[in-house]
Order: sequence, then structure tokens, then C-alpha cells
Amino acid sequence: MTGLYQHSLLSKKILLGLAFMMSGPVAAIAKDNSVSIPKNAKAKSFGTGWECIRGFRQSKGDCIRMKIPPNAYPTKSTYGAVWECQRGFKSKDETCVAIKVPANGYLASYGDQWKCHRGYHQVENKCLAVIVPVNAYLADDGYGRGWTCNRGFAVTKKGCIPVKVPANAHLGFSGGSWECDRPYREKQGSCVEP
Repeated sequence: MTGLYQHSLLSKKILLGLAFMMSGPVAAIAKDNSVSIPKNAKAKSFGTGWECIRGFRQSKGDCIRMKIPPNAYPTKSTYGAVWECQRGFKSKDETCVAIKVPANGYLASYGDQWKCHRGYHQVENKCLAVIVPVNAYLADDGYGRGWTCNRGFAVTKKGCIPVKVPANAHLGFSGGSWECDRPYREKQGSCVEP
């Protein structure tokens, strides 16, 4: 019985020690209520002191209302921009102006610029239809012509023309040019033996 009694006594001492150790940090977390919190402020979540509520910023020991233009919202930042424009608007001269999305366009993912729908490309402030020539297909890139020639055809100013593959050659990787078969090498538009 002595061993069981000693084990029980040791367990009680460990629990009392843990309880004593836990009381220290808990007491340190308690808020200091002697700090005066101004209007439109709240006690900080961690540490001591106070912080302004959203829509207000600290100035000379007070919380003053931020000047937020129409179509904007306050940020949580205490430094830098204190407001940002809503989706579909962009910042200009301390205001938020609407983004004018042209026909066949849409607001981009962040909502601060626009892009053209597939099959259209941007020309100044418009989305114009991509004209796909014969032997070509609509490309998914947002830049350039908006179309790509089919394999076996090459781009020209007028559209897509067939690639003329000489003897002892094959279409290249891109499909818009040719390469000599091994061991032949290119010489003046044809493939010759080395």
C-alpha cells in the first residue's frame, strides 16, 4: 500500500504545481483597465492599450472618422491606404470612378480593370471581334492577333499559307516551318546530303 499512497501523493503534488504555474500567465493576460479608451476605440485584443474601430484612424490620442469617398470601403490597415474602391471602381484623385466596360468585355478578377471576352481583342477602349482567316483557329492568348495558323500553315500579312516542305524534310515542331531529315542539312531552301 505504501507504493500506491506515494504515487497518489506525487500525482497531487504535480497537479498543484501545474495549477500554480498556470495561474502566472493567466494573471499576466488580464487587461489593464486603468487605460482611458477614447470614443470610437476599443481595447486591443492582445497586449495593452487601445485601437480605433474600423472607419476611424488614430490622431493625437483620439479616433477621427476617415474620409471615405462614395463607392469605397475602409481597410483594416493602420498604415498606407485607409480605404479602397469597391469592385467595378478605380481610384482617381481621392475618389472612386466607375470602370467603363465596353461591349463584349467584362470586369477582370480583381474588379479594377476590364478584359475582352474570348473571340474579341482590345483596341483602345473597345473590344473588337477577332477575324480568323481560312486555315486558322481562334487562339486563347489575350494579346497579338487572337488567332493561330493550323499545323502545316505559316502566318503572312494576308493570313495563313501552306508550308511547302521540300524533299528529305518534315514539318517542324511548331507546324509553321520545316526542318531537314537526318542526316540532311538545309541549303538555299532545300535539304542536301552533308
